[in-house]
Amino acid sequence: MLLPALGMAQTGTEGVTLTVNGRPTDTAQAALVAEDSLFVSTEVLATDLGVQVQVEKGLWRLAYYDHTWLVRTGERTLRHDDREEQSALAPLQRGEQLFVPLALLSQTLQLVVTHDGEKWALQSPCANLLQVRQGAHEDRVRFVFDLAAPAGYRLYQEPGKVVLEMPVAADQPEVLRLHQFEEALAPQVTESVQKGFLRIAISHESPEPPQFFTLGDPARIVVDLLRETPTPPPVVEKPRPVRPTSGDIWQACQFTGSKGPVRGFVIRFNPATSKWALRPALAGSTIMRRRTVSRIAADNGAYAAINGGFFASQGPPLGLLVIDGEWIKAPLFNRAVLGITRDGKYQIANVDFDGQALFEGLGMLPLDRINEGHVTDESVIAFTGRWGPLVVGAPDKVRLAVNADGLVSAVYPQNVDAPIPQGGYVLSGNGRRAQTLAGVAQGTKVQLRLQTTPRWPDLWEALGGGPLLVSQGQIAVNGHAERFRADVTNGCRPRSAVGLTAGGEVLLVAVEEPGMTLRELAGVMAKLGARTAMNLDGGGSSAIVVNGRLLNSPSDGGERAVSNALLVVKR
Repeated sequence: MLLPALGMAQTGTEGVTLTVNGRPTDTAQAALVAEDSLFVSTEVLATDLGVQVQVEKGLWRLAYYDHTWLVRTGERTLRHDDREEQSALAPLQRGEQLFVPLALLSQTLQLVVTHDGEKWALQSPCANLLQVRQGAHEDRVRFVFDLAAPAGYRLYQEPGKVVLEMPVAADQPEVLRLHQFEEALAPQVTESVQKGFLRIAISHESPEPPQFFTLGDPARIVVDLLRETPTPPPVVEKPRPVRPTSGDIWQACQFTGSKGPVRGFVIRFNPATSKWALRPALAGSTIMRRRTVSRIAADNGAYAAINGGFFASQGPPLGLLVIDGEWIKAPLFNRAVLGITRDGKYQIANVDFDGQALFEGLGMLPLDRINEGHVTDESVIAFTGRWGPLVVGAPDKVRLAVNADGLVSAVYPQNVDAPIPQGGYVLSGNGRRAQTLAGVAQGTKVQLRLQTTPRWPDLWEALGGGPLLVSQGQIAVNGHAERFRADVTNGCRPRSAVGLTAGGEVLLVAVEEPGMTLRELAGVMAKLGARTAMNLDGGGSSAIVVNGRLLNSPSDGGERAVSNALLVVKR
């Protein structure tokens, strides 16, 4: 529904700037002008106007509700619905993109087209959503959005969410509705109208990308969310040592996965009876740094190391991270966590966050996250020195600086940067929480109560990963319950894992390409004796190091810079 911002100039054509419904799109090649006519890319049609695009053996099929076009590059003869027609202009191909003369589609799509020199704008009809329906099937969950008439829509996806956006009448009041369903795969749909657009957001845990199509008479937008395809039990052989096998606490092993032999490496030691202990480490002094596992191990004087949990592209770890009693990130989505108590007890469990900020004489506010942005319209976030030197000012957000003595030292209104006190932290509130924080006086004593659910008393070190692989010695993989995306849960890939045996041993395992499925990796961990085990970040991040030597061959061709690692250090 929004529109391409840039058209790339091509030989014999003129590059143009294109908007759809008043907004630019992220499409690199949006449109071009040839023979004084506008040609729009199939990417724009699919992403911003709700047109389904398929191509097979040079024949392009464009579908919009109950209308279809069959076209070929360079040919003016086409098929529109059930009729053969002649077009004044033929579609153009540039690389893998087809550029379609807008005149072919504009009347059916009811587009209002305007232009001023090189600037073109498309406006599609306003949408009128009648109802939201959901149907649960054996292999999928289907959502149907009934419209009063066909309307174009913009489509984009976020982790665990798919969003449809379409224009509405300027006088339509702003609304917010929540449609809730019992289906765990897709439990809710949020419908909101803001600033002239209807936004439909579907929260889901599908392992596959959603599938979209439209139907006519009556007009409907259909979204299918696929369920996970059941996988057969993994075939896992008992580890057989292969060369090299030197090392007092590590060995190379040959495993068997669904794609054939897989080389792996296993580090095994007992923290209670050996000189070794395990602890997590960040790549740098703040969460924004990334380094290779080899570098993190060397910087910390570790004997061995394996890559740790998942992380965002900018560097911050995703999930619980506690180092020497310092909470750096909070638990995420009840995912699996490796935790170590102050007295050296190791455990792997699924936990969520239960944090509070206690204000002396005033009461308590729930604490939603640590060292990350606001994720809801009304929340409180704690930012420590691990975030960086300050929290940048932003609209509708109020910040409290709390010094090392636990006293409010400053109150920063919206759009004002908040320096993080040495040894202290900044509390950030948005929505009604911002109003609450704005009323807290300087000098007020504040205490953070950081806990997990279920409780984990005396937690001293922790690293979040997931999903859980083994529980009570049995395979227990459920990536959907821990809200992992399909790129983590599906397919064979290099992987890393940590496990704990009934006898108190720690197992660190990395497997190379062609990789393993999560269930196959869980089978390996169980065969190695793990009573509990969890998955770590994998793919190109998977790396295992002993005594300064990288044991595995990372799939990126070299070590990837990562956010955190698990280190084997002397007790």
